[in-house]
Amino acid sequence: IGQQIRAGDPVCYGIGHGGMQSAEFMLNDRNRNDGEVADSYGSYVSPFDYLRADLRQSLEQAYTANVIQPYLSAGKAIGSQHPAEPYLTNQLIFHKYHKNSIAGEWLLKSKWGAGGAPDLLTLIDAENPFFKGKIVMAADNLGTGQHVFDGTWTVDKATNNFTFITNKDIYYGLFELDESGERATLKIEYSTGGYPASFSSKAMLYIERANMAIVTDAQNLGVW
Repeated sequence: IGQQIRAGDPVCYGIGHGGMQSAEFMLNDRNRNDGEVADSYGSYVSPFDYLRADLRQSLEQAYTANVIQPYLSAGKAIGSQHPAEPYLTNQLIFHKYHKNSIAGEWLLKSKWGAGGAPDLLTLIDAENPFFKGKIVMAADNLGTGQHVFDGTWTVDKATNNFTFITNKDIYYGLFELDESGERATLKIEYSTGGYPASFSSKAMLYIERANMAIVTDAQNLGVW
């Protein structure tokens, strides 16, 4: 803190893994607790928000010209950027920001593994100048990051029914949201043949993601 550096000066070195170095880094602000918790204390934060004002302005102008205007404003995704999350810094998809809704990041509460119920279920409900709608992303086995399906979703709160319209199929589901505990849970069951009348032994129980790395959360839950 307070040290002066010049452009091009090394500020850190990657952690070695079997003769290789990791190219990833994370910035921790120890005066914040509104994001993913860091290893000791504080929260991991977006480095874009900590740039010098003039550098941040230049970066935002370049991002607007090369990403937002040609792609996101036309409703097109590019690389890892999607119109539903169009900014350099986007709010984390914690369920606490979407009370009384099934939106959020959800972890399967039973043992993870390839096949069967998706281990990770991300339900985005976005509204910004470039996108208004709902996105579902289901992934299996965090270690491989295998996507089960991607698409959009709708919900009927009067009947507790939902629909996943995906790249694999259309799934008709029944949900039960419980926000009475410290962490919300989401019970779902879906099929391709129509909405289930009630839950069966095939129902899946998810728990909202905690404010920590998903891997750590899954390990603490004993599911991975």
